[in-house]
Amino acid sequence: MPKKYENKAIHNEDFLQSIINDYPNTYFDWKVTVQFYCALHRCYCVLLTNGSVVETRHQLNINNIKTINPELSRSLFSVYKNSRSSRYDGFINDDAMERINKINYQKSDSELRKIKGIVSTYYPIAV
Repeated sequence: MPKKYENKAIHNEDFLQSIINDYPNTYFDWKVTVQFYCALHRCYCVLLTNGSVVETRHQLNINNIKTINPELSRSLFSVYKNSRSSRYDGFINDDAMERINKINYQKSDSELRKIKGIVSTYYPIAV
């Protein structure tokens, strides 16, 4: 079963790289959203490898990851929070929102790298 989520993670990462390459200075809200799903599907592999189940609610999965690796859970929650912020918060004005989304994307990029490293100690996903 983890293979299904490994494939989703790789698929999402391919898409993320495409939008980074094609739109380097825009669509940060979408980039951070895709980053979250890249991270989440990698974490699903850890859950399943450790005998846990994948829940339907993100917060439950984040909490379940915490029982396996608290640092992984913190990083996943950070990407989750950045993604939600870019999708649902604020909308002060277009320029301000774009700046906030870019910051969320940059922070999530760092967290996603950390997540990939931690996940690889539990489940080696091809890059």
